Amino acid sequence: MKITQRYCFFAVGLFFMGFGISLTAKSELGNSPISSVPYVLSLGFPLTLGTFTILLLSVFILIQVLLLGKNFPPIQFIQLALAPLLGICIDFGMVLASFIKPSTLLEQLTLLLLGCLFVAIGVYIQVEAKTVMNAGEAIVKVLSEITKIEFGTMKMIFDWSLVAIGVLFSFLLFGELRGIGIGTIISAFLVGFLIKGIRKLIGTRRFHTKKEDA
Repeated sequence: MKITQRYCFFAVGLFFMGFGISLTAKSELGNSPISSVPYVLSLGFPLTLGTFTILLLSVFILIQVLLLGKNFPPIQFIQLALAPLLGICIDFGMVLASFIKPSTLLEQLTLLLLGCLFVAIGVYIQVEAKTVMNAGEAIVKVLSEITKIEFGTMKMIFDWSLVAIGVLFSFLLFGELRGIGIGTIISAFLVGFLIKGIRKLIGTRRFHTKKEDA
């Protein structure tokens, strides 16, 4: 795959992820883990979910630099340019999904599951594109490599950490829980599980294709 195709592939993954985050938010069951902190902050301050996402991703880039030190590849600073793109995708996704108003629990759960699936597909595409990853996934990859923990498993651990921070901010700002609910908890488990499933499914298909070609 040519470099141009890889970045186009990556852009598609970024859109999938942003739209998935938006669908999860529209489920009204709680935002996705990656957006739990930005969403809580957006409820307390006059900035959009996408804007706070950009700020959080910038923090993730700083953490990567601190963890890797001299081993941090300079090309990875491109993440600073990609962070605004994800923020824009999230806010654009919120606009696209603005007409969605779930009225039943079944509709809410359906939106939540679709949102999780879109996020998982987006993450998988970005990893497989083998370009510069967005900071939200790049930091998981760095932590996975440092700890030797499988990417999907580390994704779940990382998501739970974000949820905990979101809960803390919620109580500090409002004295109660806002922006985080059962949907957040489900997403924390489900997205990592779906990533594992997608990787196994695609890997199996590749294996069978190679056997048939042989």
